[in-house]
Amino acid sequence: MTKTSIAFIALLLAWPAPVFAGWDDQFEQGKSALKAKDYTTAEDKFIGALNTIDDLADTDNRKLRTLISLAETYRRTRQWAAAAPLIERVLSAYRKEGTDKSTDAASSMSRLAIIYHRMKKFEDAEKNYLGSLEIMRKRYRQNRVNIARVVTNLAELYRQQGKTDDSIKLLKRALKDKERELGPEHPALVPSLVDLGLVHANKGAYAVAKPLIERGLKLARSMKPGEQRGKYLGSALHNLGIVQAGAGDAAAAEKSYLEAIKVRRAELGKAHPDVANSLNNLANIYAGSQREELAISHFEEALKIRVEEYGPRNSRVARTLTNMIPLLKRMGKDAKLKEAEAKLKKAQGGK
Repeated sequence: MTKTSIAFIALLLAWPAPVFAGWDDQFEQGKSALKAKDYTTAEDKFIGALNTIDDLADTDNRKLRTLISLAETYRRTRQWAAAAPLIERVLSAYRKEGTDKSTDAASSMSRLAIIYHRMKKFEDAEKNYLGSLEIMRKRYRQNRVNIARVVTNLAELYRQQGKTDDSIKLLKRALKDKERELGPEHPALVPSLVDLGLVHANKGAYAVAKPLIERGLKLARSMKPGEQRGKYLGSALHNLGIVQAGAGDAAAAEKSYLEAIKVRRAELGKAHPDVANSLNNLANIYAGSQREELAISHFEEALKIRVEEYGPRNSRVARTLTNMIPLLKRMGKDAKLKEAEAKLKKAQGGK
């Protein structure tokens, strides 16, 4: 090989790859936007990054990182139907390259399970939770916390399906594993404590449920300010309200729901669906204590959030309207009643 040829090859190797440089710029800008919670910019940059490497296979590391980041953007903005196929592509790529039993694959399966769970595709959610756990139990022999997080989510799925005994068994195991690894005062215990309490509450065992959730609440209050604290604290307060209301202590439930709403608005945003959940429950407390006007205003606020989040044809929208309608009849608010009945028909699939 001549000196000229060697020099030419060296020049080619040193020449910047404009396509990949374009990917790097777009991807890094997307990461920065995601960190800053500028989700519109993050989406645009990650899509732009994908476009620069469109010809590469999904198994390429750059493609995988971009797909995962775009899916995370959609997950944070609760665009479940947009996030799911991206994670499915990631898992398909892992299978093609023979890394479908890796910890990365387990993490992606757990993310996909949560997304399907949110979409109420329970069969798909369970399949991915179990697949993730199978890998984690082999890979994380000394890390029970990562396993416990997935177990807690699977237990919540079973609770929603009415599989109470299965849910309690899993939650007790997750709680025990977290305590063994992190100690009894760690905030990571909060979801397991709250969910375990809620399952007992669903069985009517309020005396068992209350101390579990109160313990979770105490741990959540000890956390440093931030979105995670808001999520844990809001959840503990909201579910304590459910237990208190179920046990017949409406005054205590009202106090818990009011604080849950305050925390969730401050930490998650005024239009977050968790805010709507607490508003809806508080409205039921007001309705039960003959404070009709307060109840209607809270139902209406919850309804507005749920319609914006889920669309007019949704079971959560129908639930709020179903709670409102008897109250409107009792109050003789005929115009609002007619409007609510029409919305309920639409929410249930009618025209």
